[in-house]
Amino acid sequence: MFSPGNIRPVNPGQTFNIGSSDHLTQIQHKGDRVDIVDHLDKGPEPVDVHIVTQVDRNGNIDFDFA
Repeated sequence: MFSPGNIRPVNPGQTFNIGSSDHLTQIQHKGDRVDIVDHLDKGPEPVDVHIVTQVDRNGNIDFDFA
């Protein structure tokens, strides 16, 4: 389970998983941006979709469905 004590830096090329058996969020450092991927394909009522939030080095935020 996620708790504030689990937060740590994520370096370029690294992925950090936050979640449980029914929810998964991945923080992916891509070098020029950070992708936050919410996996909706987990849990008791899975949906085959991911919500991808991108934050670039200038702080611009964008999102998409994958």
